[in-house]
Amino acid sequence: MAVIIKSKGLGLLTDKGADANGIATLKSLGATISKDQSDSSFSIHIGVNTWKLIGGLASNPGGINQFVMGILTDVEAKNGIKAPAHAPEWAGGPSVPVQQVLPLRDAKALYQRVIGTSEGSVYVVVALSSESKIRVAAKIEHSMSLSVRVEGDGLAEEVVVATLKAQALTLKAKPTFKYMSGHYACNAEAPPNKVLGAILLGSGIKFDTPMPDLLKVVEGSA
Repeated sequence: MAVIIKSKGLGLLTDKGADANGIATLKSLGATISKDQSDSSFSIHIGVNTWKLIGGLASNPGGINQFVMGILTDVEAKNGIKAPAHAPEWAGGPSVPVQQVLPLRDAKALYQRVIGTSEGSVYVVVALSSESKIRVAAKIEHSMSLSVRVEGDGLAEEVVVATLKAQALTLKAKPTFKYMSGHYACNAEAPPNKVLGAILLGSGIKFDTPMPDLLKVVEGSA
């Protein structure tokens, strides 16, 4: 018999090494957990939808994060369940109109539209980290082309730069600031939402924001 743990019990995922960013998004969707007492498997429930993690995947962080990312991808692409539409405030700062286009290093809210490198290029904020002092933005073009940009004081730290380089981002410099960028050719097996999720989760950086809604990124960077 399975024991149901309410959404506050998603700490079980933390104990297993799941990324805090993914857990925050699951919480925002009202997710609950049921754990089978007979083995290490457990299930995540959102509305009438259920995803079960079994076997060895439940015993390592990589498997847990892959499982969480699969749920969020299904939620977005198949089940019509959406995360809250509002853009959460970051680090207690004031909300900023998402229509305003400004430098990424000055961004304070998820889904703000920010300036890219080329004239007229617009990205959308997808992650903010007060701990690592970086802001991450993305742009999706032609459905299968993903660009990612990172700015912030954290790029002065070698550890942060090395972590992002491992996700195929390149460090570049302007006269007054540094930034990192990466461009990814996606496909049906690895669409933009999965690639972006893999970059954010794979970086190991603690973000203050939940996983972004890719539809908002597409709309905002158009």
